[in-house]
Amino acid sequence: MTGGSPECDDTPASATISSDEVILKRLPARPHTVKQRPGIGLTATSYALGPRPGERFPSYSRQRITSPARLLELAAAAGQNVSGWSVAAIRVANVRQLGLDVVSRPTDEDPGHCEIVPTEQQRFTDTVWSRLAKQAPVVLTRR
Repeated sequence: MTGGSPECDDTPASATISSDEVILKRLPARPHTVKQRPGIGLTATSYALGPRPGERFPSYSRQRITSPARLLELAAAAGQNVSGWSVAAIRVANVRQLGLDVVSRPTDEDPGHCEIVPTEQQRFTDTVWSRLAKQAPVVLTRR
């Protein structure tokens, strides 16, 4: 999925998240958001990881602050039917190995909210999202 802003983010370094953290992505129960991968298991798809319509950068949450279950509770509280939704987990180190960065952007609803942002070395490309998807196992599915 190519998308996001072509320019780099101007977030101060103090908002950067440690590489040893894990970030979470909500995956709505829609076609093409999860994929069964041989030898890996159920993961997010590249389509599901990139920016959604209206987002400058794709939204995630820091697992050390917002649990997978809480992340789905927040969507339900906002009026979403989260039946069939999943949550995928990604190591921040894996994001950075691909040349992108992760920055903290807390909100009133989610103090763990963060975003994956492009860098001067790497923009958002289909290839980057595809590589990251293979490293984004599903850790929770709401039935």
